[in-house]
Amino acid sequence: MSDNKVDDGIGTNIKGFLGLISFSTILPLNIHTTIEEMASFTWVWPMIGAMIGLVVGCFGFATMDLLHLSPFIAAALIYSFSIWLTGFHHLDGLIDFGDGMMVHGTPEKRST
Repeated sequence: MSDNKVDDGIGTNIKGFLGLISFSTILPLNIHTTIEEMASFTWVWPMIGAMIGLVVGCFGFATMDLLHLSPFIAAALIYSFSIWLTGFHHLDGLIDFGDGMMVHGTPEKRST
């Protein structure tokens, strides 16, 4: 009996972790993984968030301390960079929330 799985040399453990990074950011890691493999690594998401925060923090340091931009412009650039780096996930969620709040009709109609 043969397995239909293709082994690309990357273990299942690392594929799940890299799949979460690819899902959480715009980094093109070209990892093809399953939901089950990624779900086994959901406990790593806070560390991935810390990694994203570290990258955004370094960008913030560069804009404020190295380039000496005004705080308003630096804040706009830092926020834009963080939204871009995470693939607009949170912005899309906020827009979906706004769509849900604008539905007309009874509360029963809005919840479906």
